[in-house]
Amino acid sequence: MQWFSTPLGARLVAAENERLATIVPQLYSPIAVQLGPIDDYPALGDAAAATRVQVGIGGTAHDGVRADVVSSSAALPFAERSVDLALLPHSLDFCDEPHQLLREITTAIVPSGHVVIVGFNPMSLWGIWRVAAKWSRRAPWCGAFFRLSRVQDWLALLGFEVTSGSLLYYRPPLQNAAFRTRLAFLEPSGARWWPHLAAVYIVVARKREFGATQVLGRAARRRRLTPQLARSATTARKISTPNA
Repeated sequence: MQWFSTPLGARLVAAENERLATIVPQLYSPIAVQLGPIDDYPALGDAAAATRVQVGIGGTAHDGVRADVVSSSAALPFAERSVDLALLPHSLDFCDEPHQLLREITTAIVPSGHVVIVGFNPMSLWGIWRVAAKWSRRAPWCGAFFRLSRVQDWLALLGFEVTSGSLLYYRPPLQNAAFRTRLAFLEPSGARWWPHLAAVYIVVARKREFGATQVLGRAARRRRLTPQLARSATTARKISTPNA
């Protein structure tokens, strides 16, 4: 999505990646995938993964995204229990079937695997901007902006346990870099006094284990993953507040 390459979008992505750099390396992830509308999102590179796959989700919001595979949100190209870590940077915000996408992720992730969700917070200055600008149908205001509590409920219903998270970016969505710099004081102030009004939330959730599970080695997981990707290629996360 081109908006994430604008000065404001790039600044937001940089802030998200800075925070994710403290989260992703802590997660066991031999096979890691990223899904969504951002093609220059280096957080996946921080994963200690032998295999990394970037998936573009079909739809106009994802046009032009560089990806290893393009897929429908209703049918991801991964075998059951073949993925250790799924990173969804604003994927739910711009997905036609967000709940179905989470269902597909649930099937693909191994027991005790993780999903990391980055989303826009509607209860923020950005949420107010969205209400005013939604008529324009421009990004990012055309996105869904799901409430954090709703995402947590979805994860719980799908068998995930939220293990950690973060809230970030308290400045309004101004493209002017000089104004953004002047409002830098809002970052420590927001984190201390109104943390839940952050523009972005990050949720880390672990898939629960139910009963006995088969533990597959790295090579076995890769063998289950690769044929699925090859066929598709031919057809086409308790929330804690960061310290200031």
